[in-house]
Amino acid sequence: MRALAFVLCLLLPVSAAADPYYPSPPAHSELLARQPELAFTGWDSWPVDLELLDRVNRGVNASMSYRPEVRDVWGAGSDCEDYALGKLTALLKAGVPRGALRLAIARVGGHGHAVLVVRDLWVLDSRHDEPLRLDRSGLRLAAWETAKGKWNPAGGFASLADHLRWAGRQSASWGSVARSEQLYHQPSVRRKQ
Repeated sequence: MRALAFVLCLLLPVSAAADPYYPSPPAHSELLARQPELAFTGWDSWPVDLELLDRVNRGVNASMSYRPEVRDVWGAGSDCEDYALGKLTALLKAGVPRGALRLAIARVGGHGHAVLVVRDLWVLDSRHDEPLRLDRSGLRLAAWETAKGKWNPAGGFASLADHLRWAGRQSASWGSVARSEQLYHQPSVRRKQ
């Protein structure tokens, strides 16, 4: 029996075998039951406005005081996922399409840490006031949301090239990896002059 369990673990993706958040944090499912309009709708483009991201990230970080929760309830406290949700709702109100914003779980010090990922390239993190590029953030994403409230293991991506190879295999709607690389390596970024 042990041999069978060992073989089955080898057949599972590493993230699935090792990550308790795969495939979906239960508190995320509860959130979507209360607020279905917050569900990720599938990838959508958006010309990144770094000034908006910076303003929202700093504003939400300054407006909240971190407090761990006894029972994890997304959208009802002041821990990392509540920061991420605050940023998500502020950006939605500012006109950013939901498909450009993804909630993600990273591994920090052996624990799960929720962040908001913008266009799969920029990270808004409660521990940093400035938006960080995913490939320069030092974060290892464990999982992130996909359409219909599901979560996929993110495979620990911090390398943009690794993420793009994975994304090209995972989502036919994004087109080829070359197209994805073109989208991500030369993102449209708006800066006021």
